Amino acid sequence: MEITISAAYATSVAQLFNKAIQDHPPHLQATLPADRWMMPLGAYLVSLGYLSQQTLDLVLIEQLEARQQGINQPLGTLLVQKGLVPAQVVAAVILVQMVDRLMFHAISTPAS
Repeated sequence: MEITISAAYATSVAQLFNKAIQDHPPHLQATLPADRWMMPLGAYLVSLGYLSQQTLDLVLIEQLEARQQGINQPLGTLLVQKGLVPAQVVAAVILVQMVDRLMFHAISTPAS
């Protein structure tokens, strides 16, 4: 199954992302690498300056410990519940992550 993304959809996601950043600016310096399409959510948030690597590592350890007790919570949910990243930013970054992956897939898959 081929998955495509329209320019209009990508533009809408970019606008939502820009609004999230304007409403909730990052606290740290942002540097998105070119290979970001394969990064997990936490790495996006660190790259964008919303979390330090140390904070992300602590939350990931907490998530793993909870999982070992049978409690499964997505990283984005934990970050919002702890007040570390606004929900609007998490949602926008997840959409950007999806668009990045779809666009990478589209350019790396030869046309039939």
